[in-house]
Amino acid sequence: MNKMNIRRIIREEIEGITHQWVKATTGSNDLRVIVKKGDTPVGVSTIARFGDSVYNVSGEDIQHTIMGLSVPPKHQGKGYGNILMDLTIEKARELTDKLYLIVSETNEKAINLYKKKGFKDMGPHPKYTRNRVMVLDL
Repeated sequence: MNKMNIRRIIREEIEGITHQWVKATTGSNDLRVIVKKGDTPVGVSTIARFGDSVYNVSGEDIQHTIMGLSVPPKHQGKGYGNILMDLTIEKARELTDKLYLIVSETNEKAINLYKKKGFKDMGPHPKYTRNRVMVLDL
């Protein structure tokens, strides 16, 4: 999905949505998107860069992974997670050709959203076996 499509979706489907990309922490290369409805945060997602880490399951020198994509319960079911995921994927395309995520095997709602966005299930995480590793070719 390109920037024009995302802007159109935001404008037409959920009036008043804004987003901002910021560094996740000082000195970090991680990026965080904060989605707001008016002044109220309704979702957040981080694209983290991992080198040699338990989260790096790809064997690549650097792996980009979605960490902490979340929408507070009172804002769920309103399309914010879908927009948040689209914005995260759009930004990831500027950084990498593969995007990873780790999700609890019991979080069927999230797994279904990720599959809808094109993520493929790579199986259980090698260390955290109650979690699934998913990857999206960008």
